[in-house]
Amino acid sequence: MAVRRISFLGVAIFLVVIGWAFFLKQNSKITVKTPRYAFATLLCDDVMSEAIRVLLGSFKEHHGDRFPFLLLVLPAVKDRADLQRLGAIIHEIDALDYPFRVTAEKAAINKQCRYSKLHIWRYTDYEKIVFVDVDTLVLGPLDNVFSQAGDAEFAAVRDAGDTFNTGLFVLRPSLSTWKEMSSNYLNAPSYNQGDQGFLNWFFRDRPKAVLPVMYNTVCKARGTAMWPIQLSQAKLLHFTSETKPWNFFLGAHRSWKLNFESSAFYQWTRAWRKLSKELAVDAHDINLLRWRNSDRTEFVCERFIRDRKALIKRGLFKKKAGLTVLITSWKSPGSLVNAAKHYEEMDLIQKVMVSWDPWRGIPSPQLLHKLNGIDLIMHRFHSGSNQFAPIAGLETSIIFLADDEHLVLQEQLELAMESTKNNPMGLVGFFGRFHNIAASRNITLPDEITAPIVQESVWKRTWNVAKSGTAKRPRPFSLISSRLLMLHADHLFTYSCLLPDRLHRLVDEQSAASLGISQFPKEAFSSTMEREHFVQFAAAELLMNVMVAGMTAQRPLLIRTSFLDPDETIKRLLEKNNVTILLGHVWPQARGTILRDILRDLPGTTQAKERDLLGLLHYNSLAVMPFNKIPFKKRSEKQWNRKD
Repeated sequence: MAVRRISFLGVAIFLVVIGWAFFLKQNSKITVKTPRYAFATLLCDDVMSEAIRVLLGSFKEHHGDRFPFLLLVLPAVKDRADLQRLGAIIHEIDALDYPFRVTAEKAAINKQCRYSKLHIWRYTDYEKIVFVDVDTLVLGPLDNVFSQAGDAEFAAVRDAGDTFNTGLFVLRPSLSTWKEMSSNYLNAPSYNQGDQGFLNWFFRDRPKAVLPVMYNTVCKARGTAMWPIQLSQAKLLHFTSETKPWNFFLGAHRSWKLNFESSAFYQWTRAWRKLSKELAVDAHDINLLRWRNSDRTEFVCERFIRDRKALIKRGLFKKKAGLTVLITSWKSPGSLVNAAKHYEEMDLIQKVMVSWDPWRGIPSPQLLHKLNGIDLIMHRFHSGSNQFAPIAGLETSIIFLADDEHLVLQEQLELAMESTKNNPMGLVGFFGRFHNIAASRNITLPDEITAPIVQESVWKRTWNVAKSGTAKRPRPFSLISSRLLMLHADHLFTYSCLLPDRLHRLVDEQSAASLGISQFPKEAFSSTMEREHFVQFAAAELLMNVMVAGMTAQRPLLIRTSFLDPDETIKRLLEKNNVTILLGHVWPQARGTILRDILRDLPGTTQAKERDLLGLLHYNSLAVMPFNKIPFKKRSEKQWNRKD
């Protein structure tokens, strides 16, 4: 019995010793042999607050807590709470001096602070670190990038030739490398006067590894044949240059055409929209959650992308020449049918469509029968922005927004189409508007082309948006009405899917009561819903003008005709009802208030930037008119000299 007990005890001790040895072995593997890897980025100030949140959120979505994310911040970064909530390990560092002269262009893209990323070589607690720029979006797992780098000191994606793009690079932290960099960078050459040029120079003769393009896919490659494949395989999108998804409609960047890629920008905007709802970044974003149309953007844009892909897959979508007409406004079913048939008979018109808002109810069977062959675009949400909703079946590059009151002739449309060739991404229309700002209350400035220089904040003044004269007495204009508007079809997706939600909310929350135009006579509108739609329709029109001007820097173009301006129609209706107080003040001031609020609500708006924002809208004093040839008979010299 004693022998059995001793034997059992010996076996138990043996098993404990074996188990403890196995534990120590496994623990040794974890603490010693597991590579210490990390990701990192640099944040210079709060201007890029949206960008860093999207980067951290997208990184966390694809990596969880598998890797630490080091966030190097300069003292100018004040808003840090959300960054820690998203998993960032914050390290405050001192800025490194910029070795070149700071110009306005470099200051606009914060190029002078970027040398501070060299601090990352000091973090020797990690064997390898992947550094990514803050203007990137993670689309998939980046785990394999560490093994792709191998044993090289530096690894990145080639940009052009032998040049590496440092939007993402893998490094091996080293104090000796840091000391060498910090002692040489001020006098070292840099082909782009930035950190990328310096890093290419510093590692020119050192061991390097080339990473696949999927780890740093830049939007400026969108014009290449390989772009569709690159975008589908991308694990990291890099928004280079000054044109970004969060600012493409500000500042009219010179290189916007090269760097603007709507599908890539939409992926960033969609990520920000989702993240902002989760974080409720500030009170303004909390209001977004209470907005009745808070789901409209996602619904409209995802449906468009899904339906367009389905049409392409089935071979039912093909780009065509000509013009698509979209009737967005009408007074009665009879006038709608008349307008639709008017445009349907033109050779120039490829397709006629009708935008149907929910407040109009369900179209009757009789109306559907009369509109046979006309596409009805049925909208789910009440919004003035419905006139600019993207259309999956739109096959022409140019679209013309029309109403039932002004039936444009084919030769007038041909003139407008010809005008778009010199103004392809600008707005071309038949009714011009101008904006100005009152110097003080009840005093309107003269009709100046440039914004007035004033000391009081422009946001506290009275703004006006009025019609730009008549055909006989034209005046400079800065806006185009969407009543008869010709624009590039791409602007519909850009407006509806890429602009910040808070701007769409601003459009949807406009009302006659808040603007002081509740006194409009009942004859003007068939219902209260129509009146509210009228106000929001005008707000969306102004936002489209601001977006196109801010993105392209192209001046609007006006086609001069003898059409009666919609503002003149309102004026006559008011005169008929003896509502004279509204004639020259309330409606222009109401539109001016909307325009002021749109500009004030643009991202990054501060009092210091007021003048820049006012410069977004460009005045134009030139208009296009049809040339009417006057017939005459030639006379011989004998006939000229004959005395009658």
